[in-house]
Amino acid sequence: MSGPKIKATQVTVIMPVYNEERYIEACLDSLVAGDFPHENLEILIYDGGSTDRTPEILKGYASRYSFIKLLDNPDKVQVKAVNMGLNEAAGEYIIRCDAHSVYPMDYVSTLVGYLADDDGSTGNVGGQADTVPAEDTARARAIALALAHPFGVGLSHRSLKAEGPVEVDTLLFGCWRREVIKEAGPLNTHFARGEDFEHNLRLRKMGYKVVMLPWLKFSYVGRGRLGHLARMLYQYAYWKVMVAREHRTYPNLRFFVPMVFVCVLTLSLVFQPLRALFALYLGIDAAVSLLAASGKRQAMLFLWMAVVFPVMHVSHGIGALRGIFDVIRGRQASSEGWDVTR
Repeated sequence: MSGPKIKATQVTVIMPVYNEERYIEACLDSLVAGDFPHENLEILIYDGGSTDRTPEILKGYASRYSFIKLLDNPDKVQVKAVNMGLNEAAGEYIIRCDAHSVYPMDYVSTLVGYLADDDGSTGNVGGQADTVPAEDTARARAIALALAHPFGVGLSHRSLKAEGPVEVDTLLFGCWRREVIKEAGPLNTHFARGEDFEHNLRLRKMGYKVVMLPWLKFSYVGRGRLGHLARMLYQYAYWKVMVAREHRTYPNLRFFVPMVFVCVLTLSLVFQPLRALFALYLGIDAAVSLLAASGKRQAMLFLWMAVVFPVMHVSHGIGALRGIFDVIRGRQASSEGWDVTR
């Protein structure tokens, strides 16, 4: 990376927030402590009407740091806050950050430096999320482990292991050049979930690469409850089907595996021969959970993982099936009425 080029670069960080009092201080402290020059940085924080101590905390940071700006997100929807930021950003480079995350010191400079040295073929570049437990319980630790395990999420950007930059279909958040955003347009507010996947798909169809830097890890707080996890995966699967319909394409093979599992599980209630497959799945689930929990010396962690994996697969599978059913019916999906809060 060339130092002078980075120092002369203006960067905007966009962060939607809503009731983030548990996480926002650690998040902002990590960005403030970063090695990117503050005089070339602006952090736009869009509050969707928080009812906890988030506004009070944010005002304190804004009073101490002139590059942190507080703005309102009257629609309360994250994707709309991001689009407001894309429209109002002053930076040559724009980074989407999440309040539930803690970022390494070189996060901003590494992403910007990668694009600055790139030949223009990269449309979006980001680090890899290292999911951490939402609380100190076996359940939360099991959810965090499962969200980074190939048995839970397949060979996705969450579980990918590589030493160098790797092209992916999508990633969490990321960094864009301003001119790329102007060319591709903002995020699509039609989608209640999957708007980042849709935007990255759009970039890839335009010929740009979506690149993940696996060594640039940031901590991302996972869901703490099974209900929240199930809802998230159900919504992700449903809206990925809607994105596929919009772009007249098909999700990758791993997307269909949980759906097949749900179908086999349902049919096994009627057709006895299929029960052997279900029993095989339970055996694999137990073995994988035991290996994932090994060394942790916690029987409860193993038990929770053996529950979390099926919850993830069933939730994702049902969401995909509902999405396909709605496509067959010709139903037009709307983001209205979907609760996409944590």
